Amino acid sequence: MSHQPTEHDSRSATSIHDRIATFLRAPFMDEVDLVLHVEHDVYLSWPTTGLLAICSRSCFPTYSYDPATCTLRISGCNYPIHESILTYVAQLFDAIDQRDWHYAGVPVDLAVKGRVDWQSYCSYKAPPGQSPPWPAWRRLPDAVASFRCRDSRPCGKPAQGVVFEVGFAESYEELVADAFQWLLMEPGVQLVVLIKVHEDRSSCAPTPESQRRIDEYIWRFGNRRARTLLKAKPEFAGRDISVREEGLPCDSDSDWEVYDEIIETVRADDWVGPMSAFVEFWRLRDGKPDVDGIRMSLLPHLHVDNPLIYITDLLPSQERCDLQVTFDLAEYRRKLEDAIQQLAASRALDQCSLEPPQEPITADVLLKEYNISDNASPTGETQGDYQEMDSGDGDGDGAVA
Repeated sequence: MSHQPTEHDSRSATSIHDRIATFLRAPFMDEVDLVLHVEHDVYLSWPTTGLLAICSRSCFPTYSYDPATCTLRISGCNYPIHESILTYVAQLFDAIDQRDWHYAGVPVDLAVKGRVDWQSYCSYKAPPGQSPPWPAWRRLPDAVASFRCRDSRPCGKPAQGVVFEVGFAESYEELVADAFQWLLMEPGVQLVVLIKVHEDRSSCAPTPESQRRIDEYIWRFGNRRARTLLKAKPEFAGRDISVREEGLPCDSDSDWEVYDEIIETVRADDWVGPMSAFVEFWRLRDGKPDVDGIRMSLLPHLHVDNPLIYITDLLPSQERCDLQVTFDLAEYRRKLEDAIQQLAASRALDQCSLEPPQEPITADVLLKEYNISDNASPTGETQGDYQEMDSGDGDGDGAVA
């Protein structure tokens, strides 16, 4: 299984479509992101729209598009790391007393949403002099905290909010580019919290002890193909494996039952390389995005001072401008460590559930399998459309204006 951070490509339209189809068809989505250069007309047309509709049917894999660079990114399955921030943010803001929060005389609540709750944000601002069609800048944040009215009445202005973005396959430079987009293209976003997580895969060479544990996991939980490949390894021959072969084939479809047992017993350092992580707060300063404060380490060392999120980042009111929320670095680090454990379990399950290599698939075949016709157009909005960040009934729809 490849664990390179990204896979960049620039090909013909047909090749792009077939490459996307093959990526989406993979039985176990790789952790690598698929990053392609896709021109505007290809992005806005069939069958690209149909293939990306497959992504829109679930929270993973997700995709983003930057029309300024014509970059289409389809994410791989590293979702435990990304979901760690939503788990923490939901817990963080759930503890806030919101009983007397008002804006313009209307009671408001704080809504915390993640990828599974939000439809993607889209911005339709084209550069000066650029004639339509100009594709939307499209991005699905890992978590968003923003206020909303407690009833169906509009609050009068677009909602303010804080966006949280985690980068694992993404580079730090790509995360910063996302922060620029949020702060410059969405006036409701007051603060962007960036979390960069890096794994040193080059230092993950197994020791004899860890290789033995890995082999025993595959022997115990692996399907027939995984165990057959393990027995073919010269170094495996004659090894005193503590688990007997009889009665152990794991060829059922009940992967989650196996996963539950693996996650309870797997050692993360057998499957995951040394991790480093840090947090940065980004705000507008004199109209330009900039780091607010300093970079704060999460792993391997923990920064001692916790940063603050102010009520004015969430609520456009000065009535309680002294209210602030502490972003507890130690508590989020615990959530991140839990996510690393889940990542290790996912990798172990992947190695135990090997499938035969799949042949490349064409876009037409995949679209037929999903019964998607050419009226699917999730990317078809162009300059001139306008929607605001959700500040009403909290149904999950949101778009950047």
